[in-house]
Amino acid sequence: MKSNSTQAPKLGVITLALMNVAAIASLRNLPIMAECGLSMLFFYTVATVAFFLPSALVSAELATAWPKAGGVYVWVKEAFGEEFGFLSVWLQVAKGFVWFPAVLAFVAGTLSYIINPEWAESRYYTLGVILSLFWLSIYITSRGYQVSEAITSFGSLFGTIIPGLFIIGLGGYWLFSGNPVQVSWSDAIIPDLTATHELTFLASTLIAFCGMELAAVHAQDVENPQRDFPKAILLASVLILLVSFLGSMSIAMIVPQESITLDAGIIQAFASIFQSIHMAWLTPIMAIVLVFGAIGAIQMWLLSPAKALLITAENGNLPPLFQKLNAHGIPVPILVGKGVIITVFSFFFLLMPSVNSSFWVLTAIMASIYLTMYMLLFSAAIVLRFKRPEVHRPFRVPGGNFGMILLSSLGFMASLFGFIIAFFPPTSKLSMGNLVRLEILQVCAILFVILTPFVIMRFRRRHWRPVSKENPQSIHEISELTKNLENVL
Repeated sequence: MKSNSTQAPKLGVITLALMNVAAIASLRNLPIMAECGLSMLFFYTVATVAFFLPSALVSAELATAWPKAGGVYVWVKEAFGEEFGFLSVWLQVAKGFVWFPAVLAFVAGTLSYIINPEWAESRYYTLGVILSLFWLSIYITSRGYQVSEAITSFGSLFGTIIPGLFIIGLGGYWLFSGNPVQVSWSDAIIPDLTATHELTFLASTLIAFCGMELAAVHAQDVENPQRDFPKAILLASVLILLVSFLGSMSIAMIVPQESITLDAGIIQAFASIFQSIHMAWLTPIMAIVLVFGAIGAIQMWLLSPAKALLITAENGNLPPLFQKLNAHGIPVPILVGKGVIITVFSFFFLLMPSVNSSFWVLTAIMASIYLTMYMLLFSAAIVLRFKRPEVHRPFRVPGGNFGMILLSSLGFMASLFGFIIAFFPPTSKLSMGNLVRLEILQVCAILFVILTPFVIMRFRRRHWRPVSKENPQSIHEISELTKNLENVL
């Protein structure tokens, strides 16, 4: 009988870095920033300094100080107790409730260029692709860690990094070959900070940089986490910033701003330049490659939060059903439970006036949910510096306690700002329909997510805790062992 920690293969620096790239550097975020024109320089700079670098450095310290499975759940639990630890990992899982429909809408828009580009604006086509591919992904994930992590690494390299570098190269070709550049170099880099619809793009930039802490949930699957995590985070950070900024700029130069669609902007850029060089046949091939990248990210976001939630379940925070593993060591009941909720959220595409507006609403809800988790993470990092100073930290945020307070406070304020600004849609750029209904939907979704873990904790039962807390095993494994003993006797 194997424990959870022995079923996954040991991960190296490259694999860890690729997992972080898969989690963060999704090319689907680039069209949103391309719509900003040159002001993306401002948004990317602010998001990098105020959020991305703090989250990367703080996650590196916490992951090396507490190098055991659980990630943000362990860190927040150590700082604030079980309830807030459960809330933090629940928020990480709940981010997927709206992230999966959004990223699969990107897949649907990309696939439409293989079949019929007009389908990209069909809500029913988009919903059908979302539900079909999502449940297929759950089945793939259920086949085991090795399968899921292989798909994640493959999708990250060949579906995100290589196409990202390719779109950057195409942007350079477009710029120096005399083609019309769609972005105006005379535009102001600093946007109108008094215009709320401009600041909403900062929330998009912040959420595009979320996820650096995610790979920490696999700490027990790393040969030397104290040594490998900082290296992996540094490598991933360079790749993410390179692909994000230069990729967005390439799309802005190639695709007219008014023609960019949020769910298919990347493939639009490829299609435009392939058409100009009389190689339109490459468009479907690139669409397939981009889909592989999205599927790699989906595997990462299915497996890692589910694994973290399993750890909270084994601490008695969820019913025994959610502590069960299949023969491959995967918490299938947790995946299926997530799948049901995500299916409900997917029907947003039938409630909004267009696929574009649905994409934005899901992104805004996702920002509010996930940035709440980051506020807990940054707060926990400060508290742990003073509450647990004796814990050895192989990697420390530079600047001692002052450096930790400064970076974490910066990250907390950026997260809070992004949370608030996500409630203000860019109505000047998108048709959002009834704004009152939009705000009600957004508030209800956020309240549902935040209150759910407290309701679960209120009604949890003593028998939810596994039989052996020192060597927690799934109820499925224990029942199987009991049956075997009965057969022997």
